[in-house]
Amino acid sequence: MSGKFYRYFYIIFICFLAMTGCAKKQDVALQSQDGEEPKSQLSETAESQDSTEEDLAFLTSDECNGRKPGTPGNEKAAAYIAERFEEIGLQPFLKDYRHSYTKETESLDEDTISLKILDGDRVLDTFEFGKDFIEIFLEDTALTLPFYLEPKDKECAVLVDDAAIAQEYWNNPYVKLLLVKGNDSRRGGFFYKEGIPPQLRVYPETYDRLIEHVGKEIVLSCDIEAEEKTQDNIVGIIQGEDHSNALIISAHYDHVGSAGDRIWRGALDNASGVCLLLETAKVIQDYYEGSQPAYDIIFCAFNSEENKMIGSKCFAELMQEKYQKFFNINLDCIGNKDYTSLFVYSNESDASHLLSNDLIDHLLSTGIVPIMKSQGIYNSDQESFENGIALTTINNTQSSNIHTLEDVPDNIDTDYLGTLAEALGNYITKEMNAEEFFAHIPLENKNKETEMRSYGRQSFSKEEFEETFDCKLDFANEALSNILIWDYRPVIKVNDSPDEMKVKTLQDIRHLVIELDYDKNWEGPEVRLDCITYKKDDPYEMEIMQAELAGGGYREGDLPDPITIEDASYYISEGNENMISSFHENDEYFLWISARIIDLFKMEEEPTHEEVVERYQERLPVDYIEGVTELLLRHED
Repeated sequence: MSGKFYRYFYIIFICFLAMTGCAKKQDVALQSQDGEEPKSQLSETAESQDSTEEDLAFLTSDECNGRKPGTPGNEKAAAYIAERFEEIGLQPFLKDYRHSYTKETESLDEDTISLKILDGDRVLDTFEFGKDFIEIFLEDTALTLPFYLEPKDKECAVLVDDAAIAQEYWNNPYVKLLLVKGNDSRRGGFFYKEGIPPQLRVYPETYDRLIEHVGKEIVLSCDIEAEEKTQDNIVGIIQGEDHSNALIISAHYDHVGSAGDRIWRGALDNASGVCLLLETAKVIQDYYEGSQPAYDIIFCAFNSEENKMIGSKCFAELMQEKYQKFFNINLDCIGNKDYTSLFVYSNESDASHLLSNDLIDHLLSTGIVPIMKSQGIYNSDQESFENGIALTTINNTQSSNIHTLEDVPDNIDTDYLGTLAEALGNYITKEMNAEEFFAHIPLENKNKETEMRSYGRQSFSKEEFEETFDCKLDFANEALSNILIWDYRPVIKVNDSPDEMKVKTLQDIRHLVIELDYDKNWEGPEVRLDCITYKKDDPYEMEIMQAELAGGGYREGDLPDPITIEDASYYISEGNENMISSFHENDEYFLWISARIIDLFKMEEEPTHEEVVERYQERLPVDYIEGVTELLLRHED
């Protein structure tokens, strides 16, 4: 990093501290009409924090058991949220708080999952689901197979210590079961994929036990039922004067469940969003006590977000029948203590852009910073709606702890949730120009088929990128497997017409991803370069730069000691040695390039720092880093 970059970064950080220090709570006692002295604002804040902590504790409790749809824990979470809606004073949306929907769902009966090693009729070893192994993909099956370390010319199971070769084995018609060594607790919400052989993640200790029995028979059995199941969204409402339009505020309450005695508690994903939903509902309900908003305000705790967003999609279909116009503010993964920068993701509609811009302006005025608008994909329930935005405090799911055993309540900043609930509730009740947003929703949208939507993210080959952006990628070689634009800057409209859009240029790219695959393996890239530019004259981007660098391990403007590779300085991330970064700038932009070398460390023991440095010196794609820097900072206008 140059000295100029470092000084600018440090100044921004000091300004950020000064801005956040200006927002102070005031203890103001007010006199009620009947002469009683109500609670002060400070005591109300404390009470709100207490309820948020209680909500968070219950939703992440053993009783809710990971809140997986179709389980008793999921039902207990639903019942709890319905009870909280009633306590807050929301009316049921339908005949009660439940919006039930029926969809075919695959259910995994954990009691039927069995894995063991046989030598003839003798059982050599047995393994416990959740403790010794976890599913990646499963299907209804009963297999007895010889197992090896590589495929044979007969039906078999294969044990591998490197996930990067598993896809190659997937395509082998003789491989009927894959067992992949790994210590990652990350678990998907959707475990069944038709036509893919079962695949298990076996923990390192399990791998050591299995490898002793290579050549013997392995037995896997499990029961998966695919059946029509009824599940529930939980929905409350504040009735408005006009029932043709509605605002939907939402958060999903489901998660990925448990296995054995391990519970994926889902504090960030998404007990946090439900807590924020409840506190925001209370702020809005208290404001309208004895009065009505101009339109219906609907509060939804969606189910089955982790399984293709089924719950919100079914609810969107119902909304098409009941309302002429509606838009959605979705709350997902908010308030992790280490990274509380707020990202506002916008769908592509005019109403979505107006809403996101207006909300950002309001939140900034309340002292909530940093905030960043994004038009990239954020996979959550707002995608089920034509007009919607999402609020979140994560922008990289792979570097977060979501879907892992580490996603626990201690990581959630409940004070932040309370502050944001107050600001969001005040915006909706006092500042939001809903009539303007509704005016930008065409009536013909009412009859559109509800679809799962993805916005902003585009994939290019080398030739497509060069043609689209009129440039040359002379640094690229055969290792280039994909170019991905993760996020554009907001699109500029010509003559204020949605049909006439300014042609995107290299300067419009905020987040560019380069993926390299030298051996053409199955899992994806061997090297991933994230290249993010920040406009110096844009306060949003400068605020978010500080936040994103802190989230990457470069905290408070203080960089770790650099290492030198081909005469350039690189910085290994604090706390995550699988990421290394370089920093560049010109008069208009800062550029942060971070490199992740997938499966960099394949040692049995954790490598030393010296070994990490040596591997980066061997494998870092310096030509690509230099080429991208030239492309993004030294392009011709």
